[in-house]
Order: sequence, then structure tokens, then C-alpha cells
Amino acid sequence: MIINNECHGEISNAEPGPPGENRRIKAFKFFAQKLKAPVENERLLSCKGMLENFDIIQHKYSWQPDWSTMWRSQPCDCSPAPYPGALPYFDPKIYPERFIKENDRNRLRCVFGLYANQKLFKITRDNSPCIGHRVRIKLNKDGI
Repeated sequence: MIINNECHGEISNAEPGPPGENRRIKAFKFFAQKLKAPVENERLLSCKGMLENFDIIQHKYSWQPDWSTMWRSQPCDCSPAPYPGALPYFDPKIYPERFIKENDRNRLRCVFGLYANQKLFKITRDNSPCIGHRVRIKLNKDGI
């Protein structure tokens, strides 16, 4: 797991240390210790020293409305997008199987969000006829 894309690592032992990634790594380690969760490899808490930086790795990051099909007369759908978002997409070329299994559920969460939050996405029947085609998705309070 990498805390974020600053790639400076934990540059100071001082508490709380300089801002940015340094403090986020310290906070992560603090909470991991409190929760008795192992930090398997501290080197992996930062992208510092990576052979290929994130900009080089081209893959999809999140589930977003599939704007290319919103005009169709069929239920709205979501597709993987090349930018970060609230619902992660786990690229099968990069992630292990246990993460890839979450893709179907995250896609359904995205579709549910489209129908439940039409104003947020500025979706109307005029600009997105797909919204007139209801889908039956029920999620519990945990989004499952």
C-alpha cells in the first residue's frame, strides 16, 4: 500500500515531522500499531524509489458514469475511468484476484449512485435518456 503520490517517503524521525507524505506515513503507522495491524514492508508505504513512477503506469483508476452510452435507450451504466474517484477500479493486469472481485460490486455501487443522485451528476431525461430505464439494485447500509 502506498500512502499517496508525493514520493518523498518518511524523511524525518521528528514528531510530527514535516508536512505531506511524511506525516501521513507516521499517522498510518500509528493507527496500524493501535489496531494491531502489521505493516509488512515499510518501504512500500511510499512511492519513493519506485522503478516506474505512477505517471508511467497507464491504467484505469475508478468507476465513473459511462458518458459514451448515456444517450442510449437502455439502463445507465458505469465504466472504468483513467482518473481517481470514490469507487476504485482494480485493473486485472495489476491487482491480485482478491481485489478484482470487488469490481462488479463497485460498478453496481456506481450505477446505484447515478440513479440515486441524478442532480449531482446533472443527469436529466433530456440529456441522458438512459435514466428513464430503471434497474433493480438494492444495497444495504454498507453498499453491499
